[in-house]
Amino acid sequence: METIEDRAAFIDEALRFSDIIFLTLGSSFAEGVDMLGGKIKAVMVVSPALPEVNPVQQYKREYYKNRNQDGFERAYLQPGIQKVNQALGRLVRAPGQSVKALLQCHRFADTKTRSLLANQYRECNYIFNDDDLNDWLERESQINPPQKI
Repeated sequence: METIEDRAAFIDEALRFSDIIFLTLGSSFAEGVDMLGGKIKAVMVVSPALPEVNPVQQYKREYYKNRNQDGFERAYLQPGIQKVNQALGRLVRAPGQSVKALLQCHRFADTKTRSLLANQYRECNYIFNDDDLNDWLERESQINPPQKI
């Protein structure tokens, strides 16, 4: 089993030699996102980190539904968006740090989902197709041109 030191070494090496790092919320690297604070300029979150569908989550969903609450929101959506908020918050740890976040999933365009995001992530541009994405990437590259090392 890998240690925290192993994960830190992996992330440090990836930051030195890679343009892109893929990490999964809820994986052993979830807490390792702290190590990225102030070191990256952009992040893409691919879908809310919804909990696994299992008997415990289904019980929670029914529990809230039987109390006239939105069972899906309480059992799945709120915990998933909380993980997204926590991960994004770990990327900016000190004054002067910033990161561009691309939230990639139709769920992020939903009013209910957006209301669960931290305030700083609620106002955004919407990208619905490849042309929108290419336009956004072009604007971003003009604002923050890639730096050669």
